[in-house]
Amino acid sequence: MASAQLMMKKEAMELTSEEKAVLDKLIEEASNKVKDPKPQQEAQDLLQKAQPGIKLQYQHLSGAIMKSTKALELHNCQTWHGYFGLSYPKKFEKPSCCFTQVGVLGKGCAAGVVYKGKNKRGDECGWLLAWSFHSRGGRKVYCDCGVIRKFDKLDWNEVKAQLDKSPAWAKHHDDETGTTALAAMAGTDTLAGFGGYLSG
Repeated sequence: MASAQLMMKKEAMELTSEEKAVLDKLIEEASNKVKDPKPQQEAQDLLQKAQPGIKLQYQHLSGAIMKSTKALELHNCQTWHGYFGLSYPKKFEKPSCCFTQVGVLGKGCAAGVVYKGKNKRGDECGWLLAWSFHSRGGRKVYCDCGVIRKFDKLDWNEVKAQLDKSPAWAKHHDDETGTTALAAMAGTDTLAGFGGYLSG
């Protein structure tokens, strides 16, 4: 896979050097998950079963998410394209977690997840990460965070619309709660790594 170092545009100067280093490390960690063929093969088998008799070409996405928060739990999720070989956890208690997703070339992988938990002040908060990896649409990520009520009636169509307009990196900071969400993706047309970081 191509170097995991992020090729940031000028706008990405909003990311500090520390944040960029964290995302680079996560993308590299995620990319190493591709070396384990079992989750990828399981997802490919599901895709092939859904379209029997057709020889498919695949796109592989591996993701790593790190948090510097207390324990989180899954609040909401959405999958637009692709199957998960290894899914993100419902209970996010360890400092980091990994996932793998496989999509058919031409449709790719696209999904989103919202975790909920308490920030340092003890407020109930939410962190959203969304990603899209497409052979024609490229690599896109989107993130959001803040008080949990803003995610209680989440419109995933609006999230997808925002995601489709996004570049391969994203950062959101919420002043009210002091929460931050970061995301980035790097790779080739068929193999990519995603990194997400949640803090607050």
